[in-house]
Amino acid sequence: MKKICYLSSFAPGQPKLFDLDESVDWMGELLTELNEEISKKELQELDEEFFISFEGEALRKTTGKLEDHVKFSGKLSAVFGTKCINSGRPMVDNIEIEVKFVVIATELIARYGYEEETTLFVDDGEYELYTTEDNRFDIKEIIHEFIWLNKDQYPSLESKED
Repeated sequence: MKKICYLSSFAPGQPKLFDLDESVDWMGELLTELNEEISKKELQELDEEFFISFEGEALRKTTGKLEDHVKFSGKLSAVFGTKCINSGRPMVDNIEIEVKFVVIATELIARYGYEEETTLFVDDGEYELYTTEDNRFDIKEIIHEFIWLNKDQYPSLESKED
């Protein structure tokens, strides 16, 4: 899956399974950004296998109130190096979250009064809301937002040792 996706690249009604990791350019860039708080030497000294993965399903629908939209649901996992907020020492941290978002055409936002909405209830649950620009959306930006909203902003070696 490329960083810039098109709604039209997903076949309507046909679930598309995906399993992305750091070997995909933009996923590798996200892992590099997660690890940027410590040096390459410190990363090596932590002696850990650092990774990022996003696996799940995308489903495009062209019917219903939302008309043309793509729902994504999956699991985002990462193990990365960071610094302890208390001691400044390098440490390993991780994130594992469920990711659910829906991408709809920008013009539908105004039509249905969703300007102030950040989530929508779609079919079977609540999804974070994102829009397209000229039928395109940047999946890297979306995943980046999920990571930084959910990762521990105050990582501590003390809490990891409890």
